[in-house]
Amino acid sequence: MKSNAFRVIRHMFAGLAFSLLAVPAISAATAFSRIVVFGDSLNDSGNMAQFTGGAFPNEPMYVYGRQTNGRVWVEYFAARLGMAGQVSNYAVVGALTKATAAIPTGNVWSVDPVNPIPGLEGTDVATQVSDYLADSGGTADPDAIHLLQGGGNDLSRAANEQELGQIVMNLVESFITLQRAGAKHIMVVNLPDIGKTPRVILAERFGLVPEGTAAFYSRVTAQLNSALSTAIAAYTAPDVVVTLADMHTFMNAVVANPAAYGFSEVQLPYLMAGAGTDPATWLFWDDLHPTTRGHQVFAEDVIGALLERYSPRQGGGPGSGVVNGLRGLVRLPIPGKN
Repeated sequence: MKSNAFRVIRHMFAGLAFSLLAVPAISAATAFSRIVVFGDSLNDSGNMAQFTGGAFPNEPMYVYGRQTNGRVWVEYFAARLGMAGQVSNYAVVGALTKATAAIPTGNVWSVDPVNPIPGLEGTDVATQVSDYLADSGGTADPDAIHLLQGGGNDLSRAANEQELGQIVMNLVESFITLQRAGAKHIMVVNLPDIGKTPRVILAERFGLVPEGTAAFYSRVTAQLNSALSTAIAAYTAPDVVVTLADMHTFMNAVVANPAAYGFSEVQLPYLMAGAGTDPATWLFWDDLHPTTRGHQVFAEDVIGALLERYSPRQGGGPGSGVVNGLRGLVRLPIPGKN
């Protein structure tokens, strides 16, 4: 399946051409001028709440605007960079990478069988990027770091290899669009291991899906991440610095050795079975989303990736601006990890 999936993706990209413009080096005053976020429920810190008039996500299941019990990882990430007030977040809970014929709004919550939410047109990742460029006069801030993540909502609905390849193509098209508009610093975050989420684990355990479903999703997620990494490398302009944040490897490391990260439960969601316990020791808040502690721990891992990418020995950036801006920022011990 892997080789076929790669052939599909290569075929999709065969006719794709684009031009990338050079942009000036950033100032040494700060690491970045701004953090711009595109994604879904792993990144949304309040946009879906605005679309629903504050109804979702909200108490009692969630903290306002976030599908977890506190801040999401991009908020922790921004705080660690000293940029909590310099975030433009376009991510929306339920976002697809791009609208489809079946879901023209680009958001899975608009077709939820139990509680469909109206008014979510144009909330997919591709349109988020378009909205950002419209807000910024058609030009991406060359001094900002742009965080791009998505695909989880698409993956469960992909019926064949063509559709799996389309997920990668959609993300790479957004990546190319940002570069063409002048983005010089981009962080691409891959998918976590969907096969290790409580939704899949419990569905298989209770016989709601065939045996081997979890292993299948783990395998497909890994293949998509590999294809995305390959495509991003192929379509990165020489003067653009790309950081790959590996949520997939990180999640698997936590699941393999939870105690090392301060967790005691990594398969069940806190909302189902955690009453009376400390949610900070649980990896998952609901059947898909991490606890805010899980987000915090991942954010620290992302900081490590950023420091590695922009360290002098990596040669990241067109000059000393970014390195100077990050100087003094050190990778703190991951909370709860020995």
